[in-house]
Amino acid sequence: NAGVDVSPDNFRMFYWADSIYIRPESHDEEDGSPFKLSDTYCRAQHQPPKYQDNFFQRESIWFAKKIHNYLYSHNFTALNIVAKPVVATAMKDLDVYGNLTRRFHGAQTASEYLTGSLHNFLRENRDRSVMLIGHSLGSLIAYETLKYHLDVSVDLLLTIGSPLMLLGFKQGLMESQRRFQDCTWLVVPQNIHAWKNFADWNDPIIMKSLVSLREDYMTKDGKQIVEDALVQNTYAYKNDKGENIANHHKSYGYLRCPEVSAAIQNFLLAP
Repeated sequence: NAGVDVSPDNFRMFYWADSIYIRPESHDEEDGSPFKLSDTYCRAQHQPPKYQDNFFQRESIWFAKKIHNYLYSHNFTALNIVAKPVVATAMKDLDVYGNLTRRFHGAQTASEYLTGSLHNFLRENRDRSVMLIGHSLGSLIAYETLKYHLDVSVDLLLTIGSPLMLLGFKQGLMESQRRFQDCTWLVVPQNIHAWKNFADWNDPIIMKSLVSLREDYMTKDGKQIVEDALVQNTYAYKNDKGENIANHHKSYGYLRCPEVSAAIQNFLLAP
């Protein structure tokens, strides 16, 4: 989108799905198969638009945040009972990541294996300037890796379509944090030098409300460093009938957003 010519050598993909799934999704799978690929990559037909301020969305976010903060401050866990089957069905990656009974590659849970793998990946590149982009579950993997492995760092953490604001995940992260820190907020470790978070209000993970991380993820001394921004993820693919189906959570769409492209461009062109 920015028209910047950048060498592919500047990018590395930390691909984790093949570590916890027995085979990739495919169009050749039979209908009903859990490995049936429902959509394919579609090129953008036009320049994706910038987000335009929306009064209704802004007020809805404010109201939902108030309710969310009340439930969180009162350690309301009943929603987790309702949310668990929803996560298991609609957010399979997140359910696998949080499962403490399933083991991968020996005796490790999915979270142990994936954060350990990302830690090794970052160690191999710790002599370089690093921007780490985490989409969806990738943002949770990135946060936990950096929080528990302080020997690596990133110059910029960029999260897109992140579930880190969901009540159940925040409570789980806080329970883990209490073992070694007494902060009442989730701590951004010092090895994250800057953090930008982008969300589409229509992203089902965001649930039309949970778009901000800034007030809930702060440095140990209470400094707010997360920069939140709303974007329009206009990604759509064509189904078997040739109809355009919107997917506001798709990573392709987030990366196309002008605001995200600008953040990446600024990092790459920085002296």
